[in-house]
Amino acid sequence: AKKTAQPIKQDKKKWDSVFKHSGNTVIVIDKAFKVVDINKVARGGWTKKEVIGKSVYTFGSEESRPVIKKSLTAVFKTAKSQQYIISSLAPDGTSAYFSCKASPLLEDKKVMAVIVEATDITKEIVAQNKLKQNEEKFRMLAQNAADILYRYKLSPTYECEYVSPSVKEITGYSPEDYYHDPYLGTKIIHPDDRENAIKLQRNISKKPVIARWIRKDGKTIWTETSSKPIYDKKGKIIAI
Repeated sequence: AKKTAQPIKQDKKKWDSVFKHSGNTVIVIDKAFKVVDINKVARGGWTKKEVIGKSVYTFGSEESRPVIKKSLTAVFKTAKSQQYIISSLAPDGTSAYFSCKASPLLEDKKVMAVIVEATDITKEIVAQNKLKQNEEKFRMLAQNAADILYRYKLSPTYECEYVSPSVKEITGYSPEDYYHDPYLGTKIIHPDDRENAIKLQRNISKKPVIARWIRKDGKTIWTETSSKPIYDKKGKIIAI
């Protein structure tokens, strides 16, 4: 243990500058995967004194431990940097996510320790998870809706991105028919109503568009369609 501890101690100057200039949490880890030094504790109730000397696994969630082991082992074996994402659970019960870059600390061309710079990406991950949950809720509602719910992309190409299964019962055409022919939604509008309906839809009228549709079996039905525009960052309508 003394043989490996001495080079790491001598190498401390190499990570002092990183500690001073990085706004992220920076951790130095030895071959036993224990914390040799840390510039600051990111969150959750740990103190530097509590962290130093402990196994790095202490601070990773159970599902993150295999990722930590694989990444750090790769750095020690290959002397090449590794990037990975982990989650952690702190003593106060808060969880966090970190994007980590693990780099080798060399002594006589040998990896004596690994320095890990951990960027807190909790806000981004939480936002992504919420978006996924909202998308899943919408999909569950859409899949079971009696009305037709759809999304048409207008730019850069015109295509049907989604149409709910209820379209089959109402129009006789399956969702796959609309995906295969993005203009099918326009084609089934009654000829006498088509021009006005298209005009209103292109202008994304606030008023519902009332028009007759011709089903696949030839029967005519009356429909009322409400559309909402979807904009890009520049304010251009890219979908309805």
